[in-house]
Amino acid sequence: MRRLNLELSEEAYETLEMLRKRMDKTSKAEVLRSAVALLQLAASEKAKGKRLAILNGADEVDARIEII
Repeated sequence: MRRLNLELSEEAYETLEMLRKRMDKTSKAEVLRSAVALLQLAASEKAKGKRLAILNGADEVDARIEII
């Protein structure tokens, strides 16, 4: 596994820590690996002509997400 060092704003660092706790991960690296996996999936599906969306409890689209 390769190592990566990066600089984050205080806000980004706090967000990463909040996500770590919310996701019950043991490290921030695990959160970042999950984020990369999600972005990889989104990019792969976009290449197939699909889009990413947030659904509400009734499975209706609340928001479409354009991240890639």
